[in-house]
Amino acid sequence: MTTPASSTSASLVRRLRERVSDPMLFTDELHSLGPNAPADPETLAQVEEGLGLRLPDLLRQIYLEVGDGNWGPGYGLLPLKGESYASSAGSLLDESRATGTPGQVFLCYWGCTVFSVLDSASGRVGIVDVGTECSDQVSWQASSVEEWFEAWLSGKNLFFDVEDA
Repeated sequence: MTTPASSTSASLVRRLRERVSDPMLFTDELHSLGPNAPADPETLAQVEEGLGLRLPDLLRQIYLEVGDGNWGPGYGLLPLKGESYASSAGSLLDESRATGTPGQVFLCYWGCTVFSVLDSASGRVGIVDVGTECSDQVSWQASSVEEWFEAWLSGKNLFFDVEDA
């Protein structure tokens, strides 16, 4: 018997909340800012309008129920817009507009010029170095946001463990 998608999403969100509440595990690159509070629906709507696309339902739920950045892989998810971030990177909206290609959503920052990105058309998540001549070449790591977060929760190092998805 398969698990309904809503049940799977609820379980993932619950497990993310649990990890985020641990000051030693909320992100891969420990920093003193800590996770931001969950986003509000108006901010999410403004960001989606600015991007010209709707984020995947699970990612929307995560931003609204777990937190608006500074937690998760790397230095943590980028805040949707305007929140302080634990590194020199900007917000999801700013980085996606300035650095990405159309349909690419920047999810988190790893340092230097390396980001995890979501391809909005396919739903895949990968890693890209925007500071190189090959900045359009993404190493795909997961076939979905759900798979990407599940890998992070299971302890997979999403910076080094790159497999084509």
